Amino acid sequence: MTSLSVSSGIEHSCWYIDWTSWDTPVPEGVDMVNIFVGKIDLDNGNPTMGGFGNITPEKLDTFVKDCAAKNVKVKVSIGGAGGMYDNCWDVLNEGNTQAFAQMMVAFCQQHNLAGVDFDYEELKSPEQEALVGQLIKEFRTLDPNLEASLCTNAGFDAWKGGVQTILDATSNNGKSLLSRLYIMSYYDPLDQEEGFIAQWADWVKSSYGFTASQVTVGLDDFDANAYDIGEFAKWAGTNGFSTGYWAWNPATPDQSNASALKVLNSYKPLAQKAALASSRISKTDDLNNLETIVRRFESLAPKTIPVLRRIASTVSAAFKKVSSKFCCCCVPVE
Repeated sequence: MTSLSVSSGIEHSCWYIDWTSWDTPVPEGVDMVNIFVGKIDLDNGNPTMGGFGNITPEKLDTFVKDCAAKNVKVKVSIGGAGGMYDNCWDVLNEGNTQAFAQMMVAFCQQHNLAGVDFDYEELKSPEQEALVGQLIKEFRTLDPNLEASLCTNAGFDAWKGGVQTILDATSNNGKSLLSRLYIMSYYDPLDQEEGFIAQWADWVKSSYGFTASQVTVGLDDFDANAYDIGEFAKWAGTNGFSTGYWAWNPATPDQSNASALKVLNSYKPLAQKAALASSRISKTDDLNNLETIVRRFESLAPKTIPVLRRIASTVSAAFKKVSSKFCCCCVPVE
């Protein structure tokens, strides 16, 4: 499996469909799996969370353990659109969001999950949207170590209103407690999808304190083939966004892995350039530290000044000689 680094906040994720196979292989090319799909419900007035097709609680525990062995985290995705769970949010009311949040936290802790993906696409009313936002806020407040993501359709103007109501309800002092916004940019041509993503990103960064890496570009060659997912992933990397692949199918793992790795490998060269830039900055910092040391010695031992200046000059010249072999984007010039 290709090794991933999440230190930059970039996430490469997938939605893992749970109805096609009893086998649960660990995906390659991702560092987060969203098991799709479950629902919330009430059982004799008590909040519950379940579904997940063929993935039983015992199988879920085994899958999470297998993923952890490969440095892959797991969330459960709740809701969806057009399926049997898309209206599961109708059970929410002002009096039970705290209880549902407590149940979700307990479920995640029991199964060693990274958090919950709120795939709320019903957008039934402003009142319900606010309840979903309040549920996310209470979930994250109860256990800040757990992650909460929200899914939205790509078209910005059509969907912004509902998402805004949700995010307003998740916010404290103008900053949303939502961990990540997944944008399901699947069906339109590439240039149009890129325009939607840019609008979403500009808005959540300016309005809710998001970083670019908290915006996830949804990539699809499972239901639609509107664009090349590698080209879209490359664009996402250029802008510092994360990626989310729809959909990883355990019945066809080789095909799903090929797509997920195509996304990752399209992204990788940009990450390497960033690493080179970081290395160059580190070397500059080292040189500045050396000059600081020289100034300290000047005040303590005036007789050492000529020697120390010659040392600093030699190191500085060597560094500038190496730096001259790099262009502005930190790619070695042959």
